[in-house]
Amino acid sequence: MEIWTDGELVVHACDRTRVVRVLRDFAVSGEAKARHDLGWKTPLAVDVAADRIWAGNRLQEFRLSDVSPVAAHEHEVLRLAGLGEGRLAAVLPPTGGVCRLAVGKPGDWEHEVLLDDLGDAAPGLAATDESPISRVIGGDPTLTATEHGLVVADGKRGVVAHFSLDLELLGLWHSGGADETELTGYATARGVLVTARWAGRDSHVGWLTPRKKARLLRHGYGAFAMPAGDERMWLVSDFEVALLDHEGETIATATAPSGLIEAAHASDRSCVMGTSAAVGIATADEGISVRTVSVGRQGKRQRDR
Repeated sequence: MEIWTDGELVVHACDRTRVVRVLRDFAVSGEAKARHDLGWKTPLAVDVAADRIWAGNRLQEFRLSDVSPVAAHEHEVLRLAGLGEGRLAAVLPPTGGVCRLAVGKPGDWEHEVLLDDLGDAAPGLAATDESPISRVIGGDPTLTATEHGLVVADGKRGVVAHFSLDLELLGLWHSGGADETELTGYATARGVLVTARWAGRDSHVGWLTPRKKARLLRHGYGAFAMPAGDERMWLVSDFEVALLDHEGETIATATAPSGLIEAAHASDRSCVMGTSAAVGIATADEGISVRTVSVGRQGKRQRDR
């Protein structure tokens, strides 16, 4: 499963049902059944200006405006992120055990970087004290894109790498890591905001910067940390949605949608969360309001909290 928002639209891709849907104004405005399996950790990218959604390990392309299918590509990806102007960043499946980071268009990648032997690294942030068997990104990576660059991370290998949007390496951290650890990072003006999740549950959230020691902000349970502009961040767990300042101090909290949150994404004052049956939409004003839109068999009901 994966989810995306720009603060107005929400795109939700569910691997169990193979459904890609768009929500507008707290209601499902359209959905389509994908031709191929979307994958457990569904690659998803959205480009509003280009009117496109890309989803699935075997890339499938939809119109954002009406969720109508456009094409089913032969090209496979592990992770996706939108760059604008119809361009994508993608982590490509490993060749010889090593993944590649690419930018461009499917089948017409402009530039690729082999995610091996990237150079000297600073100590990172890990949820365990175990050591990985390799520093090569080739297992189960994550990928994010912001205006401050791309972050590709591999929890099984204990690596977090920050690239510019044209694939210049800006920062590299070795975080320890373990087979059960998932690493996700977001590039911001302050550094890389990283979440290390052990067995998908226990979580460490902190900052990585090239010339400073990794700084732990929070230790929690099942957390997703995402930037909310330059001064704040969202922290989502199965029980709570919180808005924090950049030092990790709580600004506001609200109760999270019920059910296991499998994916989350944020855009400034908006944060969306996906479960198997619902989409939660949190908005930060004076406090945090959360609306839950059912997307399962129960229909399209809405619940406010």
